[in-house]
Amino acid sequence: MPRKASGNTDAWAKLLAEAVLRAERLPTGDGWLTVAEISTRHKVSMDRIYSVVREGLRAGKLEKFDGNVRDGSRLRKRVWYRPT
Repeated sequence: MPRKASGNTDAWAKLLAEAVLRAERLPTGDGWLTVAEISTRHKVSMDRIYSVVREGLRAGKLEKFDGNVRDGSRLRKRVWYRPT
């Protein structure tokens, strides 16, 4: 059975593209860093920095932001941290 032609194809594609772009969630404000950025900045191994971040979160010294970032055509999860 042939498909029915749709006059709203362009509108639907545009709406989908806008929804994908809106899905990117980045932290607002200053001081947000990922674990990799913290590790590089403080010259600490990734294994050790994860322990430090967990301890900081438990002690209330770090704030956490779960977000998404565009990586080419994909949307990737990212977690940022900053001191409270």
